[in-house]
Amino acid sequence: MVYNAGNRKDVRRLEKQARQDEIARQAVITDLMSTVAGRTWVHDRLTAAHIFAPSFSLEALEMAFREGERNAGLQILTDVMQACPQSYVLMMEEANVRHLTASTRNSGSDSENTDGDASGPDATPDDGDTGPEG
Repeated sequence: MVYNAGNRKDVRRLEKQARQDEIARQAVITDLMSTVAGRTWVHDRLTAAHIFAPSFSLEALEMAFREGERNAGLQILTDVMQACPQSYVLMMEEANVRHLTASTRNSGSDSENTDGDASGPDATPDDGDTGPEG
């Protein structure tokens, strides 16, 4: 079928199709963001696209490549923010927990003694002492 921009029926038909496509895209994003695995996948894609980091490089072609990746990630982010912004907040909270858990696991052998109690400058005293006034 040939599209004629001067024909109102053609214009309305394409506008209706565009609305249906947008609703379908938002449904896919909402479904994806409704599970932990989906939110993890989206966060991994956004991280891989470097949307949380600058894309500057002294090499023009490298920077152009990074900006292309970033643009793809920003398109995903835009879809998420339009479809379900509350899920974005949840996704970031979950990513923070994963990051902290991984950091703790990686440094766990350095900061735990044989009882499994934390040690070091961030350890909380168990004696109830709340400070110098105590």
